[in-house]
Amino acid sequence: MSEVTLSRKEAGSQFEVPAGAVVVLRLPENPSTGYQWEVDAGSDVDVISNAYLQNTSSGIGGGGVRELRLLPKRPGVHRVVGALRRAWAPDSPVDSCEFGLRVHGT
Repeated sequence: MSEVTLSRKEAGSQFEVPAGAVVVLRLPENPSTGYQWEVDAGSDVDVISNAYLQNTSSGIGGGGVRELRLLPKRPGVHRVVGALRRAWAPDSPVDSCEFGLRVHGT
């Protein structure tokens, strides 16, 4: 199974994705501040894993990366939107990003 890896710096663009490929989003995060990424991938994209990976060089309270693995269910254009927010302040994201996925093939 092939993978397409995208990072925060690539947000705002559309990406060609072969059918059956897993899309890996890697977004910088520091949950010790209370902020975590929430991602809306729509009903045509499954989130198959969602994990926080702490940087090996950072100590307690240091940052890391939110890694989400997405699997589009069908060909077409899909929109994935992320918001960095605190759970108790859902209407106040401090950052957001959007990725377009153009899935082609069978």
